Amino acid sequence: MSACRSNSQSSAALAGLLALPLIPVAYTIAIYRQQISQIQVRSNGVVVIYLFTIVILTSVLLCKVIWQLLLPNFGTFLLDVVLFIVVTVATVLYYERFERFVNRVLFGVVYLPQRLLARYAERIATSLTVEDINRTLVNEVLPSLLVREATIVLWRDGPAEPILQMGVTALPTVSDESPPEWIKLSLPLRVQGREIGRFLFGRRDPDDLYADSERFQAIADQTAIALVNAEQQANLQALYRTSIERQELERRLLALELHDDVLNKLALLTMYVDDENVPEQFFTSVDGLTDQLRRTIHNLRPPMLDYGLWLALDDYIRTVQQRGEKVTFTIPRTDVRYEKQVEQHLFRIVQQAIENALRHAQAGQIVISGSLLPDKIKLVIEDDGIGFAWQGAAQLSVLLREKHYGLVGMMERGMLISADLTITSQPDQGTRITVYWTDVPSLSVEN
Repeated sequence: MSACRSNSQSSAALAGLLALPLIPVAYTIAIYRQQISQIQVRSNGVVVIYLFTIVILTSVLLCKVIWQLLLPNFGTFLLDVVLFIVVTVATVLYYERFERFVNRVLFGVVYLPQRLLARYAERIATSLTVEDINRTLVNEVLPSLLVREATIVLWRDGPAEPILQMGVTALPTVSDESPPEWIKLSLPLRVQGREIGRFLFGRRDPDDLYADSERFQAIADQTAIALVNAEQQANLQALYRTSIERQELERRLLALELHDDVLNKLALLTMYVDDENVPEQFFTSVDGLTDQLRRTIHNLRPPMLDYGLWLALDDYIRTVQQRGEKVTFTIPRTDVRYEKQVEQHLFRIVQQAIENALRHAQAGQIVISGSLLPDKIKLVIEDDGIGFAWQGAAQLSVLLREKHYGLVGMMERGMLISADLTITSQPDQGTRITVYWTDVPSLSVEN
């Protein structure tokens, strides 16, 4: 009787396992009809439940089979109790992890719906450019919502300007009376009551339904604020870039004036001086002043920067070494050229880092390493100075509060060329500044 009862239990479990494929079919039908207590059930959630149940039932059946093979004379009551406890604990502890794994692997869902808005808010808080916002939407937010077609258009002077296109080509205009058929949901992008554009959604797996439109409106509201902040950031960067370019121009003009006017007058001054009636200290002072002016001219406008970043860095570091400073330059020589602004800002970052180490960090040894490749640059400036309490990516507000104005200038220059600047330092352990720059083309989000 016990064997028959065990066989019947196994048969019932096996029948239940074979009947499981019918569950997602029934749920899918319910989705399309929008029934089940007026709650829209996403098919990916059903698939997760289905797969998790398959895993649990398979594990339970295997345990029962092994139990019967090893202990055929013992009942299964104790095993059932243990399995019930194990299944309960496993469900509580691991179901959410299993859900994230299945959603990411099968559906490309990065964030679970209940955490999506919070995670999106966190991400766009540090998104300083439109490209960053687009990347977050295309790679994380929209896949998590199973959206396969979407675009953002802004209303500006002239026709609608698309700033994001994901799987679509036909774009609406401000005066469109019949928008493209692919649009399933159109939400306004509003800031302070003013509509600046539209967030348009198209195909969405599995049914193209947007019953949870409140969530999409919340995403649209967050996106509108992020876009305005990014535009303001771009305007500030443009102003700062203009200011930097004006400073560089003034430096060049000042260097030219010092070289062509002041140095020449100093040379003429020594020619008209009576050597017999002037003490030797006068000529020594003039020579020292001439050398100092030449160094100033060199710092104002490095002449080798016209021939490449590596040559400019090598020439500058040789000048610093001639002053008796211990600076080592280990970057392999290269003739690769970059955009003028990239070379200029990276040179100034290295220059500022070395001067900071010598003036403020009391460094005895400075090492500049890294690589200059055609599509990417890595610069590392390390010193053995007094250091300070800091580690991680540079944050402009913190640097300003701590009065690290040299580091602030380096960070701002890095931002102008989209370079990542990281500072690692501890008291009495020196400072390491790492700069990464990559020649990345504009983000393409079209499928």
